[in-house]
Amino acid sequence: MIIASLVRFVSFALVATAQSIPSGSATFTFITIQNGKDPTFNQLLGINNDRTIAGYFGSGNPGHPNKGYVLQAPNYLNEIIDGNVPNSNQTQDTCINQSDEIQVGGFWIDANGNTFGFVRNGVSGTFTTVTNPNTGSGTVNQILGINKFAVAAGFYTDGTGVNHGYTYDFFKNSFADVIPPTSFNCASVTATGINNNGDVIGFCSTTANTTVSFFAELGKNFVLIASTQLSTNIQALGINNKRQIVGTFVDGTGNTHGFLAEYKSKKTFKLKSVDHPQGVGGTFLNGINDKGDIVGFYVDVGGNTDGMLLTPGGTGQTQLAPGSVLASASPSASVSAAYVSTVSSASSTFTFVTIQNGADPTFNQLLGINEDLTIAGYFGSGNPGHPNKGYVLQSPNYLNEIIDGNVPNSNQTQDTCINESNEIQVGGFWIDADGNTFGFVRNGVSGTFTTVVNPDTGSGTVNQILGINKKAIAAGFYTDGEGVNHGYTYDYFKNTFADVIPPASFNCASVTATGINDNNDVVGFCATTANTTVSFFAKKGTNFVLLASAQFSSNIQALGINNKRQIVGTFVDGAGNTHGFLAENKNSDGKTFKLKSVDHPLGTGGTFLNGINNKGYIVGFYVDAGGNTDGVLLIPGGTGQTQLAPGSVLASTSASGKNAKVAGFDAVPTTASSSGSSNNSPSIVLVGLLSAAGGVIVTLIAVFLFGCFRRGKQTSSVTSTKSYVSSSALLPEQTPLSSSSAGKSSYQHLA
Repeated sequence: MIIASLVRFVSFALVATAQSIPSGSATFTFITIQNGKDPTFNQLLGINNDRTIAGYFGSGNPGHPNKGYVLQAPNYLNEIIDGNVPNSNQTQDTCINQSDEIQVGGFWIDANGNTFGFVRNGVSGTFTTVTNPNTGSGTVNQILGINKFAVAAGFYTDGTGVNHGYTYDFFKNSFADVIPPTSFNCASVTATGINNNGDVIGFCSTTANTTVSFFAELGKNFVLIASTQLSTNIQALGINNKRQIVGTFVDGTGNTHGFLAEYKSKKTFKLKSVDHPQGVGGTFLNGINDKGDIVGFYVDVGGNTDGMLLTPGGTGQTQLAPGSVLASASPSASVSAAYVSTVSSASSTFTFVTIQNGADPTFNQLLGINEDLTIAGYFGSGNPGHPNKGYVLQSPNYLNEIIDGNVPNSNQTQDTCINESNEIQVGGFWIDADGNTFGFVRNGVSGTFTTVVNPDTGSGTVNQILGINKKAIAAGFYTDGEGVNHGYTYDYFKNTFADVIPPASFNCASVTATGINDNNDVVGFCATTANTTVSFFAKKGTNFVLLASAQFSSNIQALGINNKRQIVGTFVDGAGNTHGFLAENKNSDGKTFKLKSVDHPLGTGGTFLNGINNKGYIVGFYVDAGGNTDGVLLIPGGTGQTQLAPGSVLASTSASGKNAKVAGFDAVPTTASSSGSSNNSPSIVLVGLLSAAGGVIVTLIAVFLFGCFRRGKQTSSVTSTKSYVSSSALLPEQTPLSSSSAGKSSYQHLA
């Protein structure tokens, strides 16, 4: 809440892992609000019943001063109050009341580093500096809570460096000490909040080097807020008129969580932990209004501090328009969509995160991902005016193309795969002015592209690299002079090829090798003599297993594999609809796989899964009702985690000058119900949040609707969505066919 050098009440380490809210506790919709003036640091600290929010941006580090502001519901598009004290070096707006005047409290810092509390009069707009007369020479005063009577709570630091809590009556200009009983063993005291009843909360550092919190009824009758089961370090930071208290605690492993304490009696509170699903660096709850809306912040995987609004309930309602812009000086702040932190207990759920590229918002595909969550892909449909353009994006925010994935002098390029080596080789293919297609491997150290052409390629050159492992052995295919595809593996360092040839029993007319893991296991698919498509897994490139399910599909394409032998791809059902699938290797024997279907809830034109890393993160794309193609990242689990900063822009060098936009994310609860059939394929109903012209609407979407097929250049597209949680329908276990054969792998990329 306060910058580290000043705040005594957020002084613990920000090293937390996200946890779900305990069973039976209240659920929340989390809404992230970022400020473009400093997208790395934003905190929301106070909220009133009108949902007007006080906060600040800027970490306080050189070049990033604290700057206070006040935002207004429902869309938080305007800073209705400039919350910065005139001539201050830094300002934090920490609290806001419900009075007609709307007083705002906080503190400001001068050029010498002295800290002064303040209360801003909502009528005159003037700031009144608050300094307790007992403050030491190294002036430290902070106002942290304020009620509708303009009575504020805060603290000062004396000459010996000890904190003392107080309340301050703005209209009377008078102070009152907040002194917990001696039994609390307080060495220093911070008062952080006050409600309209005059109840005061805060915390103190004890003589035992722990942090305990207190509730003082009417500022006098103290109750210790502690839970040895949860933590010996609890900081109460905000209170409403219902005596609901929010704050933070540090668990036994040093992780930081938010908490909500419900008032049960004068002496009893029930505490519940609350964690932002993406708050890997900690969740901090700072303010709560009488409606139960909470504000605070969390620290994401990239170390950024993101302000958030929590609204009670898990139905996904939000007051925000996803991707809308917060009015302020350039760069503008972006407002995310909301997502729900709770999901059903159904197994194999995912959070879907859509990534759009503004250079061609109608067409974007994510095709490969490594363990660092670095993603290879391309945008552009390949139609006139929309050439394929490859790129590589880096987590956690996917804001920059860290590698220009386009082969020099190529007409079109697709980056299809990326490995885990220190050099980070990227594979793919490029197309020249005559329409010839060449595979390539890009060296991550030198940045040079090596063109890959199998010597048996026909005159109408077609070669594609579609998978690559950390040893820089790639999988791909070439087309011979008769138009038949042949799979191969290619050793980048040895510059050698090996055929991938499934056994004759597979009845392959043409073969495409699409993926290879670090064990040299190869996956791919082939068009059969019966005009169907079957897929294969080749253990170490030789012992082949057929991946097929006549019950689900006679057209299955395996497109990616990880070191755990998890395979992803697509299949077409009997009605011609296209679905993604995840195949798990049972017993890790390389012989038996269990297939599950995976569908994006808005993928009415098909869901395509292309790459998977060892953590189970999947990339691919889907086609929406508008025919647009959107890249998608699938994160295991349904808790709404995402690596993206919603509404952020993807760096792009397109001639149009458009920035690529990263969609907001909406993780939603899923409900899986058994279809009653013997094939174990439950029907799935998803509750989705859709961004519409009229705002955010809630709708039910039935899955298994899709049609269209394959990895690579597609003639399909998708509209912008957020992130969704989806359950996976279970396909029947496969009866493997085993046989051995050496070979090349091949893969047809569709134009």
